[in-house]
Amino acid sequence: MGVTITSALKLSSLRDLRVLWLTLLGLGFLKPAPGTIGSLLAVILWWFFFSAFQISIQLIFLLTYTAASVWLCKSVIEAYELQDPAEIIADEFAGMWLALVFVPRAIGFAIAAFVLFRLLDIFKPYLIGWVDRNIHGGVGVMMDDLLAGAATGLILVFVNYVLGI
Repeated sequence: MGVTITSALKLSSLRDLRVLWLTLLGLGFLKPAPGTIGSLLAVILWWFFFSAFQISIQLIFLLTYTAASVWLCKSVIEAYELQDPAEIIADEFAGMWLALVFVPRAIGFAIAAFVLFRLLDIFKPYLIGWVDRNIHGGVGVMMDDLLAGAATGLILVFVNYVLGI
């Protein structure tokens, strides 16, 4: 299966710095599975860069990134008259990053976090699905993925605690 580029947003919208940010420099335009691409990028950047920082510093970076993304997302959704375009993958990036913040830097945990996060993001169980259906705008776009990330992180912290890894 080859990579194709299709969009609710147009490639020409990458001239808009807000779209460039929210699509992670245009990676959100790659099909299929732009959310998986955004999640994988988060794992790679966390592994090679962010995991070196203390949890408090990671959370400050994440909070700053998330706040900027919510604001930019609200602006883009209004400007382009969209709901939750698949090309916006800043939400998957933030959710995946949140999932990783509290887990040990170990390849098994990184893979487990990636798989579990993607499953929760795709199937949207319980509160995650409710938020996806009922909260709109920039907050809604970001919040369901942040909840999936928080749930992933909590599950893996529990697994780490129980198994004593």
